Amino acid sequence: MSRITFKLVFFVMFFLLSCKENNDIDIVGNYEIDKVIVKNQTNNISDYRFLKIYANNTFELNYNKKDTIAQVKGIWKLKRINSEKTLVEFVYNNKKIEGVLDGTIFYFTYPNDFHNGKYESILYVKLNNVPN
Repeated sequence: MSRITFKLVFFVMFFLLSCKENNDIDIVGNYEIDKVIVKNQTNNISDYRFLKIYANNTFELNYNKKDTIAQVKGIWKLKRINSEKTLVEFVYNNKKIEGVLDGTIFYFTYPNDFHNGKYESILYVKLNNVPN
């Protein structure tokens, strides 16, 4: 009897996990700029090196890890999800930009960046073991 119960519990757990939607928890975390391609050399806007994404659908941009006050705050929402990539919309200061999350890397391409067109492309990589 216990073997049948074990199989039933295992089947139910497997079924529930396979039905799980791709939810926000995969996006939540801290990201840091890794690579950039500069488009506009004369744009002197400071780089927001750190992107912090919270489970309550808010985000912050900071110049460095030690910043206690965010330079930019806004909200984010999922626009489109497929098995490989997720399109995320960021809204802040009456602006909207979109980034593509591919695994643990956010890609932003001109004109969708937080730096007013400074970059042709920029990517933020998720940091490991960093509490939110």
